[in-house]
Amino acid sequence: MHPENLIQKTLTFYDVGALRSYSRLKHGFANESYKIVTEHGVYLFRIHQQSLEKTEKEHRMLAVLKERHFPAAFPVADNKGNTVQFIDNHPISLYDFVGGQIPELNPKTVAEIAGALARLHTTNLSWIPEKVNSIRPEKVANLIRRFPTATNPLPDTFNLFTRLWKQLEPFLRQKLPTGLIHGDVFPDNTLFEGNKMKAIIDFEQFCTDQLLFDVAMCINGFCFTDNRLDTSLLEIFLDAYNQKRPMESTEKELLPHYIRWTALGMASWHLRHYLIFRADDRQEKRVLELLKRAEHLLSA
Repeated sequence: MHPENLIQKTLTFYDVGALRSYSRLKHGFANESYKIVTEHGVYLFRIHQQSLEKTEKEHRMLAVLKERHFPAAFPVADNKGNTVQFIDNHPISLYDFVGGQIPELNPKTVAEIAGALARLHTTNLSWIPEKVNSIRPEKVANLIRRFPTATNPLPDTFNLFTRLWKQLEPFLRQKLPTGLIHGDVFPDNTLFEGNKMKAIIDFEQFCTDQLLFDVAMCINGFCFTDNRLDTSLLEIFLDAYNQKRPMESTEKELLPHYIRWTALGMASWHLRHYLIFRADDRQEKRVLELLKRAEHLLSA
């Protein structure tokens, strides 16, 4: 279905007035999102790539964060109180549109996001829907077993991935503090006004898991320049994070390995969902970038 027709059909469930304009938001690798303007306001229109069940869980979790006044973009309820439609075989949602830009990486934005992440990790949540991390060791091990039968064989990439995994896997067995994590706090999943953070968005990968995973993933997003770890930005990030949530000694010891693990984990996501099935230059470029990052960190 053409995007405008899909938007028009979705809006029949909402009391937001007629569509005036829409424009595609192009950043990111998953989902399809549009800024839409109606008679009554501005909204984010999203075509989810995850299942209806997972989208509904995400919205239930966001309802809890909204009660805690956490800075995020929240789904809008339709005329019957529902926040998800199922149209054209995809879950569809409207969200509050939060104005802002993807931030520049500098000491102020890095400190802002680190403090926000620590706030998420210390938010008192009495209940969140049960959901496991889509990037976890058993998923990676299973992916490697699929390499020999991949319909898009990439032997050099597969060999490098496997070698890095064998080096990292022994460090992932420690018991660490767990809680609600976002799972993908990268610059394009945040909105800033200048150096001030307005919202963390796109909680699609939320789950209950090790907090260190979220810390390391966010460092991958905010503390690398030219695919190399910027130690000055890392120091600023950790100082701001630890002011609000002091990390345990084991977390500090394992952090370098988790920075590598989350880079490899992101590469596994792109491989599992895309590259083992078909060639895609954009996806392959991103995977190689992440693997080279992990390789460089292991040799540093």
